[in-house]
Amino acid sequence: MEMGFSSRTPGMSCLGSNVVPAGIDTKQAEHMVAAFCSSQTISVLDSCGGHAVPYHYHESMSCLYSASNATGLAGHSTRVGTALDGNGIYGKNVEGGVEPADLDACGGRVGATPDSNGASVYYYVTSNAAPFTVGCFGSVATYPVSVAQCRALYPRGCLDSRKLCIKTAHGSGWYVPDCPCYDGATQSNVLSVAGVPGFLAGGTDLSDGCTTSIITSKRSKTSKKSKTSKKMKAVKGGKRNKAGNRNKMQGQRGLNSPFART
Repeated sequence: MEMGFSSRTPGMSCLGSNVVPAGIDTKQAEHMVAAFCSSQTISVLDSCGGHAVPYHYHESMSCLYSASNATGLAGHSTRVGTALDGNGIYGKNVEGGVEPADLDACGGRVGATPDSNGASVYYYVTSNAAPFTVGCFGSVATYPVSVAQCRALYPRGCLDSRKLCIKTAHGSGWYVPDCPCYDGATQSNVLSVAGVPGFLAGGTDLSDGCTTSIITSKRSKTSKKSKTSKKMKAVKGGKRNKAGNRNKMQGQRGLNSPFART
């Protein structure tokens, strides 16, 4: 999730009085910037899916993995890192060099990996859609983790009462900041809204008030760094990390989350 952007952000003076609020996933944040700065091309992330100083990743991590030649797993992406729960994070393809269709709400699945010596394990796979890597901590015992189970791990974050109306070039739609639990079919993280959000390609603008209430003239309260618990959570039955450990992928901690705003 991003910390938010305003005209004071280096290279984004084109935003003017518009603000991209904090807690928005990087892909939608970039699309919001594009909508406000239509005369310019501004990329939030580089081709590897990372940015900033110190450099860190948000999305694809495409520069960190390759296709494996392991017996029976040809084409499966290699490991890019390890989540705090001890489960591996791999590139976006599984055996056969295809993207998986069985990821749960945490972004994980169960199966053999190039380095599991044939054992079936729970592991995370990078994705082109939010949350991109790890939405919550799962396990073999809890797979598949549902969206409802994921949201239950973020009782102060994944509340529809916190939703914001955001705008991209595709249209407008509701979004809950700092909630990494997305419906795999619609890519919405708002329970009360059915269908694909209007801010996504192919989405529909709904006549529910989310048309002109875009955050613009002042910084949203959500842009303030959260003071809530920083303990990362796992679905009941899985592993729980010790508070204070550092994320091995990003070196930072966020709102009850395996990832952080940056």
